[in-house]
Amino acid sequence: MAPPLFARPTIFAGAAATALAFALSIHFTAPAITPKVDIIAFELAGTPDSAAALLHAWGPVGTTYLRQSLWLDFGLILGYTVFLTLACFLLRNRWQNQRPALATLANLVGAGMLLAGTCDVLENLALFQVLASSINPTWTALAAVCARAKFTLLLVGAPFTWLGSLLTLATSQA
Repeated sequence: MAPPLFARPTIFAGAAATALAFALSIHFTAPAITPKVDIIAFELAGTPDSAAALLHAWGPVGTTYLRQSLWLDFGLILGYTVFLTLACFLLRNRWQNQRPALATLANLVGAGMLLAGTCDVLENLALFQVLASSINPTWTALAAVCARAKFTLLLVGAPFTWLGSLLTLATSQA
């Protein structure tokens, strides 16, 4: 069974949008700050003391860089969420008749990709609050919980999508 007519352009558009957002985020590399600005460390700080220590170490230049990176991250979130969710749902449609258990799993993983994108947006909003001098336990904890959930979901979803796509390609060639 061939994928729907819209599937290939949609997947390529999602991949292109994700690649473009990723390239833009790499283009805006961290300025020469010692210690180096580590966005993941900031996302996972979890406590006001940890977040404040990182912001103090990075100073105003690092804070400006973090703010720019968070804004750019919204493009990456949109790209990976749409791309991975659509890919999962296309796999689900492809497997519905031949592999119903995998189709159900693809549906769950697709929903997980939507949840990962939602967690990432919530994380960014919490980090904006921390950058706006609202370094309190609520915002730092929310950012850390959302970051951990996002990373966990993506560590499951991205490989599932890639391996599922390879399986589908291999079995359609045979």
